[in-house]
Amino acid sequence: MVRILQRIGIFALLMLLAGPVRAQYTRLSAWAAQAGFNPAAASGADALFLNPAALMNAGVTGPRLRLMELGGLAGGSLVRFDLYNRYLAAGRHLTPDEVDRMLDAWFGSADAWRTAGEAVEVTPLALTHTGWWSSWGVAWRVRQQQRLWMNRGLPDVLLKGTEEPRTVPVNGEFQAMTYHELVVGYARKLNPDLIVGVAPRLLLGSHYVRGRMHSMVTVGTAEVVHRYAYTLDLTGAASELLEGFDLFDNRRMNEEAGDGIARQMAGLRRQEWGLGLSLGAQYRLLPGLLLGASLTDLGCCAGKT
Repeated sequence: MVRILQRIGIFALLMLLAGPVRAQYTRLSAWAAQAGFNPAAASGADALFLNPAALMNAGVTGPRLRLMELGGLAGGSLVRFDLYNRYLAAGRHLTPDEVDRMLDAWFGSADAWRTAGEAVEVTPLALTHTGWWSSWGVAWRVRQQQRLWMNRGLPDVLLKGTEEPRTVPVNGEFQAMTYHELVVGYARKLNPDLIVGVAPRLLLGSHYVRGRMHSMVTVGTAEVVHRYAYTLDLTGAASELLEGFDLFDNRRMNEEAGDGIARQMAGLRRQEWGLGLSLGAQYRLLPGLLLGASLTDLGCCAGKT
């Protein structure tokens, strides 16, 4: 009885210390070395990427083989369906004041940035084995992900048009990458209620693209002037497109983009490599009540292979 009360007390303390939570979780942490929160209820191959301690959550003992699993996620602060439904779904012309109210709610100041991202992943092979006191697993995953940042300048120009003279900063950034993950995970019970896990991984990059644009758009009564500066960084397959890149003429770039580049950008040729590590723990507070925590994608990258 005392043990149950102690667990209830720990759980209550955690609830009081917890900050606000959202109904989504994000796994875009491969953009940089950073940690994140992941669901405690993961199992099987998902546990290798989210919380290695959850390898013990299979529910049955023995080996399990999983082939060609698909997954993905998308979202970000740039996606605001509530504002879209309120201002844009009615099919009417918005006044400049209405556009300002919408952008104030969406972005705030002209310097504020909002982001949207997506990731698509394929796990061609995953093998896990669950025992009574320990579990292990290996998996190979290919992930392609993109992310966009922008300020309020572009929607301001598009929605207001030339109705009022003004100067608007229009800034944005884009990143995209494709990489392979080869991961090995191990989990073990330290006692009937506490499980810890570790999952080192090798990352093999295929391509990386990053573009930035900083500009000012001056809207006048007779003309719109756009003064801009942009940078484009590419490694891997995409770097072969750089010589043919022209912001206003894509004919040379189309000539450079052959089947070899397409295959490499899809993840079929190795360019960069890195090492990562994930750590996880699970603790059973009560029967049917499991607390899990993990640190994912801790690591670094290295040079060209």
